[in-house]
Amino acid sequence: MKFCRICNIEKPLIKFATRKSAKDGRRNECKLCTNKKHKMYRDTPEQKKKKKERRKKTYCVEYYRIYRKNNIQKIRKSANKWAKNNKEYRSHMQKKREVLKRQSSLYGYEDEIKNIYINRPPGHHVDHIIPLNHKDVCRLHVPWNLQYLPAIENLKKSNKLCQ
Repeated sequence: MKFCRICNIEKPLIKFATRKSAKDGRRNECKLCTNKKHKMYRDTPEQKKKKKERRKKTYCVEYYRIYRKNNIQKIRKSANKWAKNNKEYRSHMQKKREVLKRQSSLYGYEDEIKNIYINRPPGHHVDHIIPLNHKDVCRLHVPWNLQYLPAIENLKKSNKLCQ
């Protein structure tokens, strides 16, 4: 038997949740009082707002996934329109990536790298095994850091390190 420190009623030990750090291995408040305390906390305006935001975020992700699946042509058309209207930005980003490659290449391997890109099998991308742009590694655009990957796998991989 043990007293609950909240309701001050003596109850059997089975009514108290376990706690390894306690002397008797049980919490100081009974399960019923703990549940009431947690419910009061969950019912505070801040917690209700957080719960609503989590639901909304989950809903938005799921909604967008379904929307994208049902409207793929509309999305592609919109993306192509954006690309036409933002040629300067796209050109800037492409040049930035090319500069990155040039800065991370070792001299004397340009022909080998060019051949790798030319001999790429259809439906495959030339992938950097160790990414050019990653927080943990140095850029390395050399033949032994390149591989052919199916386009889908390469897009899934993004700039992650291979395992």
